[in-house]
Amino acid sequence: MTLVIPAAVTVRPPEPMRNPLPTLRLGSLKFRLMLASVALILVSVALTVHFTLREVRRGTERIVLESREDDARRLAAIVSRRLIGLQRALRAAATTMPRAALDEAPLAIEYLEANAVLRTMFSRSSWSRSMAASSRSRTATACAAPR
Repeated sequence: MTLVIPAAVTVRPPEPMRNPLPTLRLGSLKFRLMLASVALILVSVALTVHFTLREVRRGTERIVLESREDDARRLAAIVSRRLIGLQRALRAAATTMPRAALDEAPLAIEYLEANAVLRTMFSRSSWSRSMAASSRSRTATACAAPR
């Protein structure tokens, strides 16, 4: 077998590869549609993030408000129990309190200081403030009443 080699073989440089996809021109319809699609995707992501964050904030605020409401209920129950106890003590003390002490604050304070149980339940400052307030209201009512 003989091998025949041609005398002049011309070697051509390889052709540049053609892009199977046409290039996008800035004014083409495809380019404008692509930009519109990207813009819609970005807007939808931004809206989703906005609404999600708003719901998370509302949920957090709701949890904080419920916690504060529970704290307020607990405090109200404590204050209620304390007030009921003080009212019972006042009712019990009112049966033994002299009639003259009901109208005059100094006599009421003297009675309170003489009674050890009431003295521990009501501090002197709160007793004197409440007596002063009640005597002021009685004075205002008496002044406003027709004669």
